[in-house]
Amino acid sequence: MGELERRDTTRRSGAEARSRRRRLSARIRSDRGAASVLAVAVIGVVICSGTVAVALGGAFAARRVAAAAADAAALAAADVASGLKPGSPCQAAESVAAANAAQLLSCELEGVVAIVETSVSYLGLPARASARAGPPGTP
Repeated sequence: MGELERRDTTRRSGAEARSRRRRLSARIRSDRGAASVLAVAVIGVVICSGTVAVALGGAFAARRVAAAAADAAALAAADVASGLKPGSPCQAAESVAAANAAQLLSCELEGVVAIVETSVSYLGLPARASARAGPPGTP
């Protein structure tokens, strides 16, 4: 091969290398901002997950409040039904449920055993619980 042909080949390979670099550079430039989109997506998932976790935690807490109110209301109704305190058993249950930020849904007496159901509203949905109370040894 002559010197002229060698120079032409060298120029061509140099031009090809520059062209290849330009294409690669264009590809890199076209990927700019992809990390930002990914970061926004990850932040969105984290925010949604956090919102769901807070909502589920609040629902669990509302259920526990309803259960505590039902327990206390049933005990109050059983105390009145057994004669330990004066008054009406279901009225006592209602006042105790209201003091515990719950609504009394039902109150039934089977002798001295009280069965009550309470409800607490959370995000517009009811969290309900029931409880049964009476003197020791009652079935």
